[in-house]
Amino acid sequence: MNALDAINAWVDGYDSFYFFLPDGPYGRPFDNQYSIDKIEMDEVELNIYFKEGVSFCFYGDVEVIEDYDKLIISKFTKFKFEDVSEAARYYDYGEVILTRF
Repeated sequence: MNALDAINAWVDGYDSFYFFLPDGPYGRPFDNQYSIDKIEMDEVELNIYFKEGVSFCFYGDVEVIEDYDKLIISKFTKFKFEDVSEAARYYDYGEVILTRF
């Protein structure tokens, strides 16, 4: 199963998500909840778009590990985090962890 299929299977049936960036939680943990709008993947990148104006862009051959209510995305060569309310952030190592409710 490729990364896109693994993520789609994990989010199926859930509407609320929270996430941790490579440098820690984004906002106050579990106070903010996000809804996934769409997930796309091509030869270069994997993108996750949230309805609240947040997006993830992973470059490289990512690893996706499901750990019950957590989805761990790692081994990217570059990760771009965008929120419409602030400047983009870039990471070249670490993990992004999605938690579902």
